[in-house]
Amino acid sequence: MSIDTTKAQLDAITNKNREMTNKVIASVTGFEAKHEAHMLKEYGRFCEQFELYHATVVGIFHNLNYGEDGLLNGYKSIQFMIAVNSQKSLYSAYKLLKAGMYDDAVATLRIVYESFLRITFISLNQEHPYNAIVRKPEEGAEFNATGLVKDQLKLDWTHYSILSNFAHGNSYRIFLDMDANANHENPQPITVRYKIDEDMISICTNYFYFLTLTNLWLAVEQFKPSSDFLSRNTELKNLYDTAQECKELAFEVIATHTANDYWRTIAADLADIFKLISVTSKESDHGWKKKWETIRSE
Repeated sequence: MSIDTTKAQLDAITNKNREMTNKVIASVTGFEAKHEAHMLKEYGRFCEQFELYHATVVGIFHNLNYGEDGLLNGYKSIQFMIAVNSQKSLYSAYKLLKAGMYDDAVATLRIVYESFLRITFISLNQEHPYNAIVRKPEEGAEFNATGLVKDQLKLDWTHYSILSNFAHGNSYRIFLDMDANANHENPQPITVRYKIDEDMISICTNYFYFLTLTNLWLAVEQFKPSSDFLSRNTELKNLYDTAQECKELAFEVIATHTANDYWRTIAADLADIFKLISVTSKESDHGWKKKWETIRSE
């Protein structure tokens, strides 16, 4: 069969079923518009905050390309590349949340979360920074997200397993469907559903605050030029001043204004991780475990 014949058949079947297709797609886009209106009405402050935070970080990262010589040399150059490339995923997740595609938003946030863990891993293994992005390195430690959090930093975080449930075949939704149809006289239809879910919005927004805070901190602390350089670059200095204030506000939201004790614990853990990254940046990664023990005992 020639390529022209294949194209003709594809066009024919598309045109034949256009009415049915348009009906289904219209129902999806209609829900997306309804959900975005709901987000702007009920969560407008969150949306405005995220967009400000994101724009500020992206602006800083862009301007750092023309920044101070030596700032992004060595292992920090790898950290910077990871941080920059996670920004599109973060914004994609935001667009999915606004559209009501919660599961896909959470699955996409997993990329951003893992990026932060890779950046942390590099600070603790500065002699082998590429090990954060390659499999089975020839020498040095190999990056493992769960191992870093649970075994090395010994944090009681469940982020990775939660995010993975949505990323790996969306097992979370499958379990919900199984439960809805188990031992019930009136089983529910297994079909694609679009509906506003306040619980899922809450889950997503908490993760956005958490991950946005990590990006703001990286911009303000890990990749910050000298005061002398900033004094000669007004635009970049204004961005850093904004990011500093945003960072403090984002931390305040997680640390004191969330209804869940879990997130307040996460805020405290994050503060300690930030300290560890700062210390290892100044004193190299040798003996980071002792430094971590000291930080955790303070």
